[in-house]
Amino acid sequence: MRYECTSETLYINYRTGETLEYRHSNLKLLTARANNGNSDAKKYMALIEPDNKKWKPKPCHPHHAANTAAQT
Repeated sequence: MRYECTSETLYINYRTGETLEYRHSNLKLLTARANNGNSDAKKYMALIEPDNKKWKPKPCHPHHAANTAAQT
C-alpha cells in the first residue's frame, strides 16, 4: 500500500508537532499503520511506547530451526 508520507515522517511530525491536535493526528495514523502490520511503523511505535510489548519484534527461535533440520 502506498502512503502520502512515510512512517518516519509521521514519527518526526509527532515528535516536533506544534499543537497537541497535530501530534495526536500523526500518532493516530502511525498507530493505525502499525496495527495493520507495517514493520516500519511498529519500529517507531516502539520508540514512542517502549513499554508496550505489542510493538516489540518477535524474537527468533533458532532451536526450532535446528529441530526441523534434524528431523529431515
